[in-house]
Amino acid sequence: MGQIKIGDTIIPFETRVSTRARRLIISLVRGEVKVSVPRGVTDQQVENFVLAKQDWIYRHWQQQQEQQTIQAGKVYKSGQKLPYRGLNLTIGIEEHEQKTIRVCLLQDSLQIYLPGITPRDKRSDYIKEVLIFWYKKQARKIFREKLNYYAGLMGVVFRDLRVKEQKTKWGSCSSLGNINLNWKVIMAPEYVIDYLIIHELAHLKYLNHSPDFWKTVAAYMKDFRQGQKWLKDHGRDLEI
Repeated sequence: MGQIKIGDTIIPFETRVSTRARRLIISLVRGEVKVSVPRGVTDQQVENFVLAKQDWIYRHWQQQQEQQTIQAGKVYKSGQKLPYRGLNLTIGIEEHEQKTIRVCLLQDSLQIYLPGITPRDKRSDYIKEVLIFWYKKQARKIFREKLNYYAGLMGVVFRDLRVKEQKTKWGSCSSLGNINLNWKVIMAPEYVIDYLIIHELAHLKYLNHSPDFWKTVAAYMKDFRQGQKWLKDHGRDLEI
């Protein structure tokens, strides 16, 4: 683990040698710079690459810091909007006499029933916790349905689905046939979810990003690059 100094800002920096990487790939995850490095690339080449990306790094680092500040102080209120499968659901918060907090999807709204005894300074923490639980539950259900559908269409068999909050990826496929998907993608539009599902299932045929792999993806989603672009442009906004 090293550091990058841009002006007066110091940002943690980490490299990882990847057998699957065809080129140097840089990403910023929770305030840390990650660089995937193909075998054979020298430390000097990595350093030159990172220096050339300083403006990009600093711009995205600032955006992440601002987003984290907003999320840390977020207060949930009735009337707010939350993304779900490409839609904007309206939050409704009601107090009730029961001792458990629960969430119900009602057409285009997300109704949250909160125990009246909940301390005022803990309301947002409890609401966020139950929302994450609800989103993960929906993600497992929808992702599995789509995996089953597209696996049958593509003639592949996956071993298991694991819903995670991966730091650097929206999804992955292991050599054992396990599909890992980031639950936050359930907030994205339907075609983006479909793209990710097809992408990971295609890895059951090609555990790489070769031309044959992309031909397989394109065979089941001709405009798959729209899904790619959406995640690149809006993925960081998938927060509740």
